[in-house]
Amino acid sequence: MKRVYLAGPEVFLGHARLFADWKKDLCRHYGLQGLFPLDAELRLEDNASPPDTALAIFQANCHLIRSCDLLIANLSPFRGPSADPGTAYELGYAQGLGIPTYAYSEQDSEYHQRVKPCTESSGSADNSRFRDIEGLEIENFGLQDNLMLVCGLSAPLFTGHSNDAFNQQLSAFERCLAYLQVESE
Repeated sequence: MKRVYLAGPEVFLGHARLFADWKKDLCRHYGLQGLFPLDAELRLEDNASPPDTALAIFQANCHLIRSCDLLIANLSPFRGPSADPGTAYELGYAQGLGIPTYAYSEQDSEYHQRVKPCTESSGSADNSRFRDIEGLEIENFGLQDNLMLVCGLSAPLFTGHSNDAFNQQLSAFERCLAYLQVESE
């Protein structure tokens, strides 16, 4: 059974372990062993400082990623218009190790549409540039997130189809798992 690291900001949920169990059960249904960041073995000294605790979490999660055959990342916007930066790091780390990466998002809107305010500057209709309030260009490649996150994936980004964000996320995650099941057959 292939081991899959389940990257995403769900670790911050008040019911993170319950959510992790649900995702791992769904992985088993599709013939995969899901591993959640909270499954990492932490080695903390008594009275460890916050920076030491942070380093231990980082090292444990990197070790867990290295032990997996693939990674699935939740790239749903988190605390802004883009994916969680920790998830983005884990995605890049796995790609750097040659681990196949897959991702899903509850958002199917394009990244540039979520950066506010978003104004169109001069240019022809097919060469428009979008800028934020500071005048910095916002990439507009028709992707759901930054090109460096989306273009490195082993398959297209899966998005959800539902009226609410939670069900969209679950739908997108399951579509990703179904794709992996078909690919392995």
